[in-house]
Amino acid sequence: MALKPFRIGVALSAAADRRDWIEQCRTAESVGFDTISVVDHLGRPAPFPALMLAAEHTTRPRLG
Repeated sequence: MALKPFRIGVALSAAADRRDWIEQCRTAESVGFDTISVVDHLGRPAPFPALMLAAEHTTRPRLG
């Protein structure tokens, strides 16, 4: 049985502004998180634009 690599992720839910969101995503990538997820809930940032911004400013993490 082949073992799959262990992955760890972070769920981001809020940011003060665009710059703060980008910094949170870059920090998550730099400390080694494999996935960045966005919480979909009323009163939080819309998930699709937030994920698109994360994709623009990171290279390795998967997004969800």
